[in-house]
Amino acid sequence: MKVNISLTHEERSLFNQELNQHISLIESSLIELEQAYSKELIEQLFRSFHTIKGNAGMIGYTPMQQAAAETENILQFFRQNEINIEENTSKTLFEVLDYVKLLAALLNKPNFEIDEPAYNEIIALIKSTNNTENKKDSSEETTQKNKKDKESNKDKSKGTTLKISLVDDAEMPAVTFYQIIHTAEQHSEEFVSTPSSADIKEGISADILTITLPTSFSNDNLNKMLDELSIIDDIKFIKKIFSVKARDKGKRSLETRVMKNTKEELSEVQVNINELDDLINQLGEIMIDRNKIVDAISNLEKRLPLDKDIEKLSEASAHLWASSYRLQSQLLNIRAIPLRNIVDKYNRLAREIAKNINKKIKLEVKGQELRLDRIILNYLNDILIHLIRNSIDHGIELPGDRKKSGKELTGTIKIIAEQKSNKAVFQVSDDGKGIDAEVIRKKIIEKEIASIEDANEMSDEQVIEHIFHSGFSTKENVSDISGRGVGMDVVKNTIQKLGGGITVSSKKEVGTTFKITLPLTLAIIKGLIIDIDEKIFIIPITYIEEVIDISDYEIKKINEHPHIMYRDDVVPILHLKEILFGEKTKNSSHTKGIVLSFSDKIITLVVDKIIDEQEIVIKNIDFVDQLYYLIHSATILGTGDIGLILDVSALFDEIKRKYNLH
Repeated sequence: MKVNISLTHEERSLFNQELNQHISLIESSLIELEQAYSKELIEQLFRSFHTIKGNAGMIGYTPMQQAAAETENILQFFRQNEINIEENTSKTLFEVLDYVKLLAALLNKPNFEIDEPAYNEIIALIKSTNNTENKKDSSEETTQKNKKDKESNKDKSKGTTLKISLVDDAEMPAVTFYQIIHTAEQHSEEFVSTPSSADIKEGISADILTITLPTSFSNDNLNKMLDELSIIDDIKFIKKIFSVKARDKGKRSLETRVMKNTKEELSEVQVNINELDDLINQLGEIMIDRNKIVDAISNLEKRLPLDKDIEKLSEASAHLWASSYRLQSQLLNIRAIPLRNIVDKYNRLAREIAKNINKKIKLEVKGQELRLDRIILNYLNDILIHLIRNSIDHGIELPGDRKKSGKELTGTIKIIAEQKSNKAVFQVSDDGKGIDAEVIRKKIIEKEIASIEDANEMSDEQVIEHIFHSGFSTKENVSDISGRGVGMDVVKNTIQKLGGGITVSSKKEVGTTFKITLPLTLAIIKGLIIDIDEKIFIIPITYIEEVIDISDYEIKKINEHPHIMYRDDVVPILHLKEILFGEKTKNSSHTKGIVLSFSDKIITLVVDKIIDEQEIVIKNIDFVDQLYYLIHSATILGTGDIGLILDVSALFDEIKRKYNLH
C-alpha cells in the first residue's frame, strides 16, 4: 500500500512531537487501568486516539487515521457505559499502540510503503474486539442521543467566546486554525466555531476564528486551554468575551478583555543537540584559556604590583570569569534532560516482562523531575532497564509463592531519584525474595573466586557484593530476561566510567536495594587540585566532605591501620602516594587530610600539597600505563600542565582490595 505524504521538516517534527506525547499518555493510561478503573483515564485514551486520528487525517496518513478511528469505536462503549476495559480489549489496544508506533517510524523515511496484510490484520483485530451488536447499538444510540442533545443545547449553552486572529504573515493559516480547533476539541466537544470545525478540517480559513464554549466550561479548563493555545505559532491575539448573568434590558451584557500577544510569550526554541555539544566544547576551550589568563595575571601582579594596566586586566579577568561561569551554568542546564524522558516507558517494559513469566508487577517512580546531562541519561537508561529486568527475573516471586509468604500477589519495584549536592542518587528496590548470601557463598567457592576459608570468613554484606564480580550469576538457566553473561559487573563498570558508584543491600524474603551515585554532568566539574610526588591530580569536589588538619585529631591504630574519630565515624587515614605508587610513606610531615566519602564509606587521604580549588574542563584520555589505572580523565590547567582526575569509585575499590577495609 503506497502512501504519499509531503511534509516539511518543521511539519514532520511538529506531528511527531505531538504523536509521541499521545503515545506516552496512551501507554501509561492503559497500564494504570489494569490496576483500577478510572473514568478520567478512559476519557484520556479516547481523546488521545481522537487526536491521533485528526492529526493523521490532516496530513493524509490514512492507515494511521483509520486505525485510530476504529479504536475510537472500541473506547466509545467503555466511555459511555463507564466500565473498565477488559483484559482482551487492553491487549488489543496495546497492539494498536505498537502498530501506531510502527507507522510513526515509517513516516521518518523519505519514501515508504505500508505492509497491507499487516494493516488489514490490525483493523480486523480492532473490529473483532468490538464484536457484539449490543455494544455497537448501545454506542451508536448513545452517540446519536448525545448529538441530538448537543444540537438542542447549542443555543442554550453559549458561554465564553474566544475571537482569535493570526499574524499577517502567517505561513499556513489553515493549519494553524486546525491546531486551534484540535486544542479546543481536547477540552470540550460542545463548542461552536465560525468557520465550523468541519470547514476548518477541510482547509478553510478566515480573518478571525470565533469559538463559543458552553456555559458549563469551567474557568480552570478555560485557563488550561488558553495556556495551550498561547504556544501555537502565528497567533496574533486571543480576545476573550464571556457572558454575565441576566440583567435588566439596556444594561451591558458582555465584558471584553484582550489577551496579551501570544507571540511575545514564546520563549522556547528547539536546539540541535550536536550544535549544543559543540557549544559546550567551545566553552571548555574558553575556560581553559580563562584559567591561563588568570594564572598569567597572578604572575604579573607579583612582578609588577603597582602597574595600573595589570589592575585593569584583573578587573576584565574577573568579569570574564563571572560571564563564563553564567554561560557555563546556562549551557549545562540546557543540555540537562529530565529523568522522566527515559522512565515513562518503564511501566510498559515491566508489564511485558512480567506477563511473559506469569508475574504481577507494579512499578513506582519518584523524582522524575531530576535533570541530568544527556550523556549520563543515555547510560543510566541501560542501567535502570537492566536492574528492572533483574528485579523481575531474580527478585520478585511468582504470585503463588508470594501468597505463601504472606505478601501481596503483585510485587513492587521502586525507583527513587534525588539530587544531593552535585550528585544524583538513585535507589532501585524490590520487595522480592532478596539475595541469599549462602547461595552466593557457595558460588564463590565453586567458581574459585575465593578459598573455602576466606569465603566462610566473609560477612553477608561482603559476600553479596560478589554479584558485581565478572561473569557472576546464580541463575542456572539462560532466559530472555537475564542470564546471558552481561551481568552486574557491566553495570558497575559503566557506572564507574561515569565517575559514579553502586552498592547493594539485601535481606532474605524482604527485598533488595541498589543504590547508584552519579555526577550530574560529565562536561565541567569543580575539583580540588593536589600535588603528589610533583604530579598534579584532581579530586572531584562532589566527593569531598572537608579538608582537615590531622594534628587536631587523636590517631589510634585499628588492625595496624591509623584511624581518627570524625563526626562519630571511625575513619582510616591513608596516604594517596602509597595507594597510587605503592611507596611506603613515613608518618610525619604532612598534616592536611582530605575527608572523602563515597557510597556510605568514608576515608581520610593524606596528600603532599593542596594547590587550589577550580572549575575543571574534563578531557577524556586512554592510558596504557598501568600506573594510572585509578585515573578517570584529565584536564589542562591554567599553567598549561595536565591534571589527572582521580576515579573516586575505583580508588575506594582499590583501598578495599589493598587494605581489606570495608
